[in-house]
Amino acid sequence: MNKPQKAYVRAHDDHLSIYRSSWTPRERIRYDKIEDYYTVSSLLVLQLKSGRESQFDLDLFSMSDVEGIKRLIETKIEK
Repeated sequence: MNKPQKAYVRAHDDHLSIYRSSWTPRERIRYDKIEDYYTVSSLLVLQLKSGRESQFDLDLFSMSDVEGIKRLIETKIEK
């Protein structure tokens, strides 16, 4: 799930790794810290159990990548 020069997401066994740009650090979000997720316009917003939110632009990915990201999150989070 990668777009050159854009934000990308890597799925690991225990966390998502989100890279947005060269001037911001890579964000690592453990699946057990995600409470839920939702989409707003073209953004996927991850609601974290700490009350914080993290988001990334879905327009940067293909439709199949978006569905894959959502399926992965659904299978990994504890509801």
